Amino acid sequence: VMQRYLILSCICSLTAIFSSCAAGAKFTYYAPPSPSEDFEIVVMDSNQDSLVADATAKLMKLSVKELKQKMLRHKLDPSDCIEKEDLVKKLVAHGAIHDETEAGQPQSEPAAGPRPFQEEKMDIAGLPSVILSNTPAGEQLDLLFVIMHGYGANQFDLVPVGKELLERVSSQSKLKNICFAFPGAPLTIPGYSIGRAWWHIDMQKTMSRFMSGTKLEDILNECPPGFKEASAKAQEFIEAVKSRYGGAKKFMLGGFSQGAILSVQVSLDLPTVPDTVMLLSATIVNGAEWEKKIADRAKQLTIVQSHGKADQLLPFGIAQKLHGMFKSGGANADWTEFGGAHSIPPTVIPKVADALEKLLQ
Repeated sequence: VMQRYLILSCICSLTAIFSSCAAGAKFTYYAPPSPSEDFEIVVMDSNQDSLVADATAKLMKLSVKELKQKMLRHKLDPSDCIEKEDLVKKLVAHGAIHDETEAGQPQSEPAAGPRPFQEEKMDIAGLPSVILSNTPAGEQLDLLFVIMHGYGANQFDLVPVGKELLERVSSQSKLKNICFAFPGAPLTIPGYSIGRAWWHIDMQKTMSRFMSGTKLEDILNECPPGFKEASAKAQEFIEAVKSRYGGAKKFMLGGFSQGAILSVQVSLDLPTVPDTVMLLSATIVNGAEWEKKIADRAKQLTIVQSHGKADQLLPFGIAQKLHGMFKSGGANADWTEFGGAHSIPPTVIPKVADALEKLLQ
Protein backbone atom coordinates (compact mmCIF):
# COMPACT_ATOMS: atom_id res chain seq x y z
CA VAL A 1 0.00 0.00 0.00
CA MET A 2 2.80 2.40 0.91
CA GLN A 3 4.60 1.66 -2.36
CA ARG A 4 1.45 2.41 -4.36
CA TYR A 5 0.95 5.63 -2.39
CA LEU A 6 4.50 6.75 -3.15
CA ILE A 7 4.03 6.12 -6.88
CA LEU A 8 0.67 7.93 -6.94
CA SER A 9 2.02 10.98 -5.05
CA CYS A 10 4.98 11.11 -7.42
CA ILE A 11 2.71 10.94 -10.49
CA CYS A 12 0.36 13.64 -9.18
CA SER A 13 3.26 15.98 -8.41
CA LEU A 14 4.86 15.40 -11.80
CA THR A 15 1.56 16.02 -13.56
CA ALA A 16 1.12 19.34 -11.73
CA ILE A 17 4.61 20.46 -12.63
CA PHE A 18 4.30 19.43 -16.29
CA SER A 19 0.98 21.29 -16.55
CA SER A 20 2.56 24.40 -15.08
CA CYS A 21 5.51 24.07 -17.48
CA ALA A 22 3.14 23.93 -20.42
CA ALA A 23 1.45 27.08 -19.14
CA GLY A 24 4.77 28.88 -19.07
CA ALA A 25 5.40 28.85 -15.33
CA LYS A 26 8.96 29.38 -14.11
CA PHE A 27 10.29 27.28 -11.25
CA THR A 28 12.92 28.72 -8.96
CA TYR A 29 14.64 26.09 -6.85
CA TYR A 30 17.22 28.32 -5.18
CA ALA A 31 17.46 32.04 -4.44
CA PRO A 32 21.06 32.89 -3.45
CA PRO A 33 22.04 35.92 -1.37
CA SER A 34 23.53 38.94 -3.10
CA PRO A 35 27.23 38.56 -3.96
CA SER A 36 29.72 40.24 -1.67
CA GLU A 37 31.65 43.28 -2.89
CA ASP A 38 34.94 41.41 -3.38
CA PHE A 39 33.48 38.84 -5.77
CA GLU A 40 33.57 39.85 -9.40
CA ILE A 41 31.86 38.12 -12.31
CA VAL A 42 32.18 39.67 -15.74
CA VAL A 43 29.07 38.76 -17.71
CA MET A 44 29.74 38.92 -21.42
CA ASP A 45 26.28 39.75 -22.79
CA SER A 46 24.29 42.65 -24.26
CA ASN A 47 23.97 44.64 -21.03
CA GLN A 48 27.70 45.35 -21.21
CA ASP A 49 27.74 46.65 -24.79
CA SER A 50 28.88 50.13 -23.81
CA LEU A 51 31.64 48.82 -21.54
CA VAL A 52 32.91 46.47 -24.23
CA ALA A 53 32.79 49.19 -26.89
CA ASP A 54 34.79 51.57 -24.69
CA ALA A 55 37.40 48.92 -23.90
CA THR A 56 37.66 47.97 -27.57
CA ALA A 57 38.22 51.59 -28.59
CA LYS A 58 41.02 52.00 -26.03
CA LEU A 59 42.68 48.74 -27.02
CA MET A 60 42.61 49.66 -30.70
CA LYS A 61 44.83 52.68 -29.89
CA LEU A 62 47.61 50.32 -28.81
CA SER A 63 50.13 48.88 -31.24
CA VAL A 64 50.20 45.19 -32.14
CA LYS A 65 53.35 44.81 -30.07
CA GLU A 66 51.70 46.42 -27.04
CA LEU A 67 48.62 44.23 -27.45
CA LYS A 68 50.73 41.07 -27.55
CA GLN A 69 52.66 42.16 -24.47
CA LYS A 70 49.40 42.78 -22.69
CA MET A 71 48.13 39.32 -23.65
CA LEU A 72 51.24 37.71 -22.22
CA ARG A 73 50.82 39.64 -18.97
CA HIS A 74 47.30 38.23 -18.75
CA LYS A 75 48.58 34.72 -19.57
CA LEU A 76 46.82 34.67 -22.95
CA ASP A 77 48.28 33.09 -26.09
CA PRO A 78 48.42 35.54 -29.04
CA SER A 79 49.59 32.95 -31.57
CA ASP A 80 46.08 32.23 -32.90
CA CYS A 81 45.39 35.93 -33.60
CA ILE A 82 46.07 36.98 -37.21
CA GLU A 83 44.85 40.59 -37.29
CA LYS A 84 45.04 43.38 -34.73
CA GLU A 85 41.28 43.09 -34.32
CA ASP A 86 41.71 39.44 -33.30
CA LEU A 87 44.05 40.45 -30.48
CA VAL A 88 41.57 43.06 -29.27
CA LYS A 89 38.62 40.66 -29.41
CA LYS A 90 40.51 38.03 -27.40
CA LEU A 91 41.56 40.52 -24.73
CA VAL A 92 37.98 41.77 -24.35
CA ALA A 93 36.56 38.24 -24.34
CA HIS A 94 38.84 37.30 -21.46
CA GLY A 95 37.92 40.23 -19.28
CA ALA A 96 40.83 42.61 -19.88
CA ILE A 97 38.46 45.57 -19.98
CA HIS A 98 39.02 47.38 -16.69
CA ASP A 99 42.71 48.38 -16.68
CA GLU A 100 43.34 50.05 -20.06
CA THR A 101 45.57 53.16 -20.38
CA GLU A 102 45.85 55.59 -23.23
CA ALA A 103 47.99 54.62 -26.23
CA GLY A 104 51.68 55.26 -25.71
CA GLN A 105 51.43 55.30 -21.90
CA PRO A 106 53.39 52.73 -19.87
CA GLN A 107 51.21 49.91 -18.53
CA SER A 108 51.67 48.43 -15.10
CA GLU A 109 51.60 44.71 -14.45
CA PRO A 110 48.21 43.38 -13.36
CA ALA A 111 47.79 43.26 -9.60
CA ALA A 112 48.36 39.89 -8.01
CA GLY A 113 45.14 38.16 -7.03
CA PRO A 114 42.31 36.05 -8.37
CA ARG A 115 41.29 36.61 -11.98
CA PRO A 116 37.64 37.63 -12.45
CA PHE A 117 35.14 34.93 -13.34
CA GLN A 118 33.49 35.42 -16.70
CA GLU A 119 30.03 34.15 -17.56
CA GLU A 120 29.83 33.12 -21.20
CA LYS A 121 27.07 31.54 -23.28
CA MET A 122 28.08 29.05 -25.98
CA ASP A 123 27.26 25.73 -27.62
CA ILE A 124 29.46 22.83 -26.50
CA ALA A 125 29.05 19.35 -27.99
CA GLY A 126 25.77 20.54 -29.49
CA LEU A 127 24.31 21.64 -26.14
CA PRO A 128 23.43 25.25 -25.26
CA SER A 129 25.62 26.00 -22.28
CA VAL A 130 26.80 28.55 -19.75
CA ILE A 131 30.44 28.65 -18.70
CA LEU A 132 31.53 30.37 -15.49
CA SER A 133 35.33 30.47 -15.39
CA ASN A 134 38.43 32.49 -14.56
CA THR A 135 40.55 30.56 -17.05
CA PRO A 136 41.16 31.18 -20.76
CA ALA A 137 40.63 28.38 -23.24
CA GLY A 138 43.73 26.27 -23.75
CA GLU A 139 44.93 26.60 -20.16
CA GLN A 140 44.64 23.50 -17.98
CA LEU A 141 42.05 23.61 -15.21
CA ASP A 142 42.71 22.81 -11.58
CA LEU A 143 39.00 22.04 -11.20
CA LEU A 144 36.11 21.41 -13.60
CA PHE A 145 32.61 21.22 -12.10
CA VAL A 146 29.79 20.19 -14.48
CA ILE A 147 26.32 20.95 -13.08
CA MET A 148 23.19 19.57 -14.79
CA HIS A 149 19.70 21.04 -14.39
CA GLY A 150 16.41 19.28 -13.72
CA TYR A 151 13.42 18.48 -15.93
CA GLY A 152 11.71 21.57 -17.34
CA ALA A 153 14.60 23.91 -16.52
CA ASN A 154 17.54 24.91 -18.74
CA GLN A 155 21.24 25.79 -18.68
CA PHE A 156 20.63 29.05 -16.79
CA ASP A 157 18.72 27.51 -13.88
CA LEU A 158 21.62 26.54 -11.62
CA VAL A 159 24.05 29.33 -12.51
CA PRO A 160 23.05 31.25 -9.32
CA VAL A 161 23.99 28.16 -7.30
CA GLY A 162 27.39 28.13 -8.99
CA LYS A 163 27.96 31.79 -8.18
CA GLU A 164 27.02 31.25 -4.55
CA LEU A 165 29.44 28.31 -4.33
CA LEU A 166 32.23 30.49 -5.72
CA GLU A 167 31.34 33.09 -3.08
CA ARG A 168 32.17 30.52 -0.42
CA VAL A 169 35.43 29.29 -1.93
CA SER A 170 38.48 30.85 -0.27
CA SER A 171 40.46 33.62 -1.95
CA GLN A 172 43.49 31.32 -2.05
CA SER A 173 41.50 28.68 -3.94
CA LYS A 174 40.24 31.28 -6.43
CA LEU A 175 43.85 31.81 -7.50
CA LYS A 176 43.55 28.42 -9.19
CA ASN A 177 42.06 27.70 -12.60
CA ILE A 178 38.37 26.92 -12.12
CA CYS A 179 35.50 26.28 -14.52
CA PHE A 180 31.84 25.64 -13.71
CA ALA A 181 30.00 24.33 -16.80
CA PHE A 182 26.19 24.28 -17.06
CA PRO A 183 24.92 22.29 -20.06
CA GLY A 184 21.38 22.58 -21.35
CA ALA A 185 19.69 19.22 -21.87
CA PRO A 186 19.40 18.00 -25.48
CA LEU A 187 15.60 17.61 -25.60
CA THR A 188 12.88 20.26 -25.69
CA ILE A 189 9.52 19.79 -23.98
CA PRO A 190 6.46 20.14 -26.24
CA GLY A 191 4.42 23.18 -25.31
CA TYR A 192 7.16 24.68 -23.13
CA SER A 193 9.54 26.81 -25.17
CA ILE A 194 12.36 27.30 -22.65
CA GLY A 195 12.16 24.03 -20.73
CA ARG A 196 14.50 21.15 -21.56
CA ALA A 197 14.82 17.49 -20.61
CA TRP A 198 17.64 14.97 -20.45
CA TRP A 199 15.16 12.23 -21.29
CA HIS A 200 11.39 12.33 -21.70
CA ILE A 201 9.06 10.99 -19.02
CA ASP A 202 6.00 9.07 -20.25
CA MET A 203 3.39 9.95 -17.64
CA GLN A 204 0.53 8.07 -19.31
CA LYS A 205 2.54 4.87 -19.39
CA THR A 206 3.61 5.28 -15.76
CA MET A 207 0.01 5.89 -14.66
CA SER A 208 -1.24 2.91 -16.63
CA ARG A 209 1.36 0.62 -15.07
CA PHE A 210 0.57 1.94 -11.61
CA MET A 211 -3.13 1.26 -12.07
CA SER A 212 -2.35 -2.27 -13.22
CA GLY A 213 -0.45 -2.97 -9.99
CA THR A 214 3.19 -2.77 -11.10
CA LYS A 215 5.54 -2.94 -8.11
CA LEU A 216 7.61 0.09 -7.16
CA GLU A 217 10.78 -2.03 -7.16
CA ASP A 218 10.19 -3.02 -10.79
CA ILE A 219 9.83 0.61 -11.86
CA LEU A 220 13.00 1.65 -10.00
CA ASN A 221 15.00 -1.15 -11.59
CA GLU A 222 14.10 -0.22 -15.17
CA CYS A 223 16.18 1.91 -17.53
CA PRO A 224 13.81 4.48 -19.10
CA PRO A 225 13.93 5.15 -22.85
CA GLY A 226 16.54 7.78 -23.72
CA PHE A 227 18.37 7.48 -20.41
CA LYS A 228 21.53 5.85 -21.76
CA GLU A 229 21.56 8.30 -24.69
CA ALA A 230 21.42 11.16 -22.17
CA SER A 231 24.41 9.69 -20.33
CA ALA A 232 26.38 9.42 -23.57
CA LYS A 233 25.58 13.05 -24.46
CA ALA A 234 26.61 14.28 -21.02
CA GLN A 235 29.90 12.39 -21.31
CA GLU A 236 30.50 13.95 -24.72
CA PHE A 237 29.91 17.39 -23.18
CA ILE A 238 32.35 16.69 -20.33
CA GLU A 239 35.09 15.61 -22.72
CA ALA A 240 34.50 18.65 -24.93
CA VAL A 241 34.88 21.04 -21.99
CA LYS A 242 38.05 19.29 -20.86
CA SER A 243 39.45 19.56 -24.40
CA ARG A 244 38.62 23.26 -24.52
CA TYR A 245 40.80 23.86 -21.47
CA GLY A 246 43.54 21.31 -22.05
CA GLY A 247 42.25 18.95 -19.37
CA ALA A 248 41.37 19.20 -15.68
CA LYS A 249 43.33 18.01 -12.66
CA LYS A 250 40.16 17.52 -10.61
CA PHE A 251 36.63 16.84 -11.84
CA MET A 252 33.36 17.23 -9.94
CA LEU A 253 29.97 16.26 -11.39
CA GLY A 254 26.49 16.96 -10.11
CA GLY A 255 23.00 18.19 -10.63
CA PHE A 256 19.52 18.75 -9.31
CA SER A 257 16.55 16.38 -9.74
CA GLN A 258 16.73 14.84 -13.24
CA GLY A 259 20.26 16.25 -13.57
CA ALA A 260 21.24 14.56 -10.29
CA ILE A 261 19.79 11.23 -11.43
CA LEU A 262 21.78 11.50 -14.66
CA SER A 263 24.90 12.36 -12.64
CA VAL A 264 24.71 8.96 -10.96
CA GLN A 265 24.59 7.16 -14.31
CA VAL A 266 27.37 9.26 -15.84
CA SER A 267 29.62 8.75 -12.81
CA LEU A 268 29.16 4.99 -13.25
CA ASP A 269 29.70 5.09 -17.04
CA LEU A 270 32.76 7.34 -17.29
CA PRO A 271 36.10 5.57 -17.75
CA THR A 272 37.52 7.66 -14.88
CA VAL A 273 35.44 8.14 -11.73
CA PRO A 274 34.72 11.81 -10.87
CA ASP A 275 36.51 13.08 -7.77
CA THR A 276 33.18 14.11 -6.19
CA VAL A 277 29.52 13.69 -7.21
CA MET A 278 26.83 16.15 -6.03
CA LEU A 279 23.30 14.71 -5.87
CA LEU A 280 20.62 17.28 -4.98
CA SER A 281 17.16 15.67 -4.81
CA ALA A 282 18.01 12.52 -6.75
CA THR A 283 16.18 9.19 -6.91
CA ILE A 284 16.78 5.67 -8.20
CA VAL A 285 16.48 4.96 -11.93
CA ASN A 286 17.99 1.94 -13.69
CA GLY A 287 18.42 0.47 -10.22
CA ALA A 288 19.35 -3.07 -11.27
CA GLU A 289 22.40 -1.81 -13.16
CA TRP A 290 23.23 0.78 -10.51
CA GLU A 291 23.49 -1.82 -7.75
CA LYS A 292 26.09 -3.79 -9.71
CA LYS A 293 28.11 -0.77 -10.85
CA ILE A 294 27.99 0.97 -7.46
CA ALA A 295 29.29 -2.22 -5.85
CA ASP A 296 32.24 -2.11 -8.25
CA ARG A 297 32.98 1.61 -7.96
CA ALA A 298 31.70 2.69 -4.56
CA LYS A 299 35.08 2.74 -2.83
CA GLN A 300 36.31 5.24 -5.43
CA LEU A 301 33.28 7.53 -5.04
CA THR A 302 32.80 10.62 -2.88
CA ILE A 303 29.11 11.59 -2.75
CA VAL A 304 27.48 14.79 -1.47
CA GLN A 305 23.74 14.09 -1.37
CA SER A 306 20.73 16.02 -0.04
CA HIS A 307 16.97 15.50 -0.03
CA GLY A 308 13.88 17.10 1.46
CA LYS A 309 11.69 15.13 3.84
CA ALA A 310 8.60 16.77 2.34
CA ASP A 311 9.57 16.05 -1.28
CA GLN A 312 6.39 14.83 -2.98
CA LEU A 313 7.94 14.66 -6.43
CA LEU A 314 10.82 12.27 -5.69
CA PRO A 315 10.02 10.50 -2.40
CA PHE A 316 12.43 10.89 0.50
CA GLY A 317 12.51 7.16 1.26
CA ILE A 318 13.83 6.25 -2.18
CA ALA A 319 16.59 8.87 -1.88
CA GLN A 320 17.55 7.28 1.44
CA LYS A 321 17.72 3.92 -0.30
CA LEU A 322 20.07 5.39 -2.92
CA HIS A 323 22.29 6.75 -0.15
CA GLY A 324 22.29 3.29 1.43
CA MET A 325 23.46 1.75 -1.86
CA PHE A 326 26.50 4.04 -1.83
CA LYS A 327 27.25 3.49 1.86
CA SER A 328 26.95 -0.28 1.72
CA GLY A 329 29.38 -0.34 -1.20
CA GLY A 330 31.97 1.60 0.79
CA ALA A 331 31.59 5.06 -0.77
CA ASN A 332 32.52 8.22 1.13
CA ALA A 333 28.89 9.34 1.11
CA ASP A 334 27.73 12.50 2.90
CA TRP A 335 23.97 12.82 3.49
CA THR A 336 21.98 15.98 4.31
CA GLU A 337 18.25 15.89 4.91
CA PHE A 338 16.08 18.96 5.37
CA GLY A 339 12.47 19.70 6.18
CA GLY A 340 11.55 21.23 2.84
CA ALA A 341 10.25 19.85 -0.44
CA HIS A 342 11.84 19.43 -3.90
CA SER A 343 14.40 22.23 -3.64
CA ILE A 344 17.96 23.34 -2.92
CA PRO A 345 17.92 25.02 0.51
CA PRO A 346 20.72 27.39 1.61
CA THR A 347 21.78 24.86 4.26
CA VAL A 348 23.02 22.48 1.54
CA ILE A 349 25.34 24.99 -0.17
CA PRO A 350 28.06 24.96 2.55
CA LYS A 351 28.35 21.17 2.25
CA VAL A 352 28.98 21.42 -1.49
CA ALA A 353 31.37 24.35 -0.99
CA ASP A 354 33.37 22.29 1.51
CA ALA A 355 33.68 19.50 -1.05
CA LEU A 356 34.92 22.01 -3.64
CA GLU A 357 37.44 23.46 -1.20
CA LYS A 358 38.87 20.00 -0.49
CA LEU A 359 39.40 19.40 -4.22
CA LEU A 360 41.17 22.75 -4.59
CA GLN A 361 43.57 22.23 -1.67
